[in-house]
Formats: sequence, structure tokens, C-alpha cells
Amino acid sequence: MAYQEQVTAQRRETIPPHVPADRVVELDYFSPPGVTEDPHLAWKSLHDGPDIIYTPYYGGHWIMTRADDMFAVMQDYETFSNWEFTVPPRGPDSPVLMPNQLDPPRHGPIRSVVLRPMSPKAVAPIEPVIRKIMADRIASIVPKGGCEFVSEFGGNIPPELFFEHARIPKDKLPEMKRYADTVARSDSHEERVAARIGGANYMMAILEERRQVEDLDDDVFSVIIQAEREGRITKEESTSIALNVFFGGLETVSSALAFIVLFLARNPEHRRQLIEDGSLTQDATEEFLRRFGILNLARIATRPTTFKGVRIEQGEQVLLPLHLAGLDERKFPNPLEVDFQRKRAGHFNFGTGPHRCLGSNLARPEIRIFIEEWLRQIPDFSVDPDDKPVGASGVAMTMTRVPLVWPSR
Repeated sequence: MAYQEQVTAQRRETIPPHVPADRVVELDYFSPPGVTEDPHLAWKSLHDGPDIIYTPYYGGHWIMTRADDMFAVMQDYETFSNWEFTVPPRGPDSPVLMPNQLDPPRHGPIRSVVLRPMSPKAVAPIEPVIRKIMADRIASIVPKGGCEFVSEFGGNIPPELFFEHARIPKDKLPEMKRYADTVARSDSHEERVAARIGGANYMMAILEERRQVEDLDDDVFSVIIQAEREGRITKEESTSIALNVFFGGLETVSSALAFIVLFLARNPEHRRQLIEDGSLTQDATEEFLRRFGILNLARIATRPTTFKGVRIEQGEQVLLPLHLAGLDERKFPNPLEVDFQRKRAGHFNFGTGPHRCLGSNLARPEIRIFIEEWLRQIPDFSVDPDDKPVGASGVAMTMTRVPLVWPSR
């Protein structure tokens, strides 16, 4: 048997008898057909079939393809727990991520620990820092007349900004970025576990440094230690919360920037709109987040249930492609079109319900400021005609390669 066939056989499971044959789709969500050319179009093809499908890959799991169904599942935490929020399940050897893995009522008190340092009020003062870092990095690549955006800019800036916001040393940034990439897109359970453990070890070191500080500051890791000192959380919970904040802070923005810059490289008319009317940038940010969603999150059934006529057994996972919700024509007319004047109907790029991502308050200004600064310094650019972009799927959708060129100065 060829190697790829062996891998495929290991990923598949026998289809349970309660799964109707017309719901079964042979879909490996790490590599849907066409993903390298266009990740979102590769997933959009699922809208041609049933609203709820089942794939035998990675232990077997259900996939919701429509926005309203995803919303219903995310709201019903009593039936669909967040304890296993990735496919396949993390397993007992992987560090716990709090508050992400917790359900109400335990979720709320843990989440409250990091509400203040991740709030819009806390993020607003660092916007000038974000702008300066963005502007300086863009200026450094302008004379080159082109770049591979992901490796030379987009994959590095959001992690650097997170480290800046969290006030932690940047010497480990490349290593931690590799951990985040592995967790988001590796289809190897062993690699993902090792990356989570590596991240947890670093978080424990950072937290231990904070424990030695008598007068703590107001950054997110200091706030976690303060909650520990007050007895609101345990030492183990501190590490878990810090690890959750870290992984949540690195991946989404990097992927969003790659999709956005690729779109703008291919669509000069949209670039012109943003250059001529700067007031559009905030609405453009939301429209880009809708059109180019990122996350594939999961829930696990706590009890047998029937959802829209489909029997889901206890212990079965349900995958929620939040990026596909933004492409649902039942919710967004002409969903593949990017329209900066589109009436906002709410997207799920940062989740919804109790587990809405706290990092969204940092992600939004990062994306907005990037658009403003990039177009200010590089208003005219395109995809390198001698190279091609490459997309990828996984827990986080992304472009792994975006080659760009622009007129030399």
C-alpha cells in the first residue's frame, strides 16, 4: 500500500449504522479538494449538498454547513460542549485551554479573569504602537518591489504585536509561532500535542517571572497572576488561561491579513475605494472578516440528540466551519462578493455565544490599521505573475504563500 493510502486508511473510521448513507461525504477537512487554489471556494462546494453531513475522517464527525445551524449549536452548550473544540479530540495527554474548553457556569468566572486586559478600553492605548510597528515593517519592504507576504510580513507582525501587548520578551517569538502554526494546521495528533506542551512550558516560565514581581502591571499575564494571588484561580488554571490567550492571539490575524492582501492584490477597484475614502476601512474590515473567515471549531455531544432530523450520538463531534457561515447565501446575499457597503448581518469569525473570542478586540484594530498603512505606502501591487498563492485548511484556514510585486521606487 502506498504511503498516502496508508495515511488515508488511518484517518478513516467505519461509518456508524445510525448515519444515513446520503449524509456521508469523504472529506478530510485538512485537505478538501481545491484547497491550495482557494480554501474558501473549496469549502463552499459543500453548500451544494445536505445542510448536515458526516465524514469518516479523524474518528468520524458531523459537519454543519449552514450559518443558522452553527449558531444554534454554539448557543446550546448543554447539548454541544466546548470541551473538545478541535477535530480530532485533543486527548488526555494535551494541555487544557481555559476558558475555551469550559462550558457555563464554570466558563464565566474563568473568562472574567482576562476580560479587562483584552477589552476595547485596554487595547485602545496601544493603537499608536500597532500603527508604528505596521508602518515601520511596511516601509522596510517597500524598496524591494515585492515580497512573499506570509513569511516576510503577515505571518510575523500579529505575533509580534501580541507579544508587545502582553509585554513578554520576543526572543522566543519564532518558536512560539511554529507552535501556533502546528496547532492550527498539522494533521498529526502527536505534533499538535507536542506544540501545545511546548507552548504550555513557555507560558509557565512567563508566569513564574510574573510571580516574582511585587507590584504587578496591567498586562494580561500580570492580571492572571493577580487573580491567582487573590485565590480566584489555581496555579494550574493560570497556565491554562495563559496558553489559551497565547494561541488565540497569534493565528487568526495572520491568516486574515494574508487573505485580505491577496484579495486587494487582485482587485484594484476595491483598493481604489479604500484609498479614496478612508472612512470605509472599518466597514471593510468587517466585510473581509465575513468573506474570508478563518476557523474550523468543534463541539462534542454530551447526550444523544436529534438535530434537524439527524441523530447525533453522545460523544460524537460536530465540526463548525465558521468561515462557511460567512459564505451562506441564506444569510448573506451574493456572499462571494466583497461589498464595503454591505449591511452588517453579523459574522462568526470570532465565534458567538459564551465563547466569543476575547482577542477580537485586538484583532480588529490590527486589521484596520494594516489596511490603512499598507495602502498608504503600497497603493499599487499585484500577485507575482511568475509565482502563485497557496492556500491551506485545518483548525485555521490560511494562505501559506502570497507572492506580491509592486513598482520599484
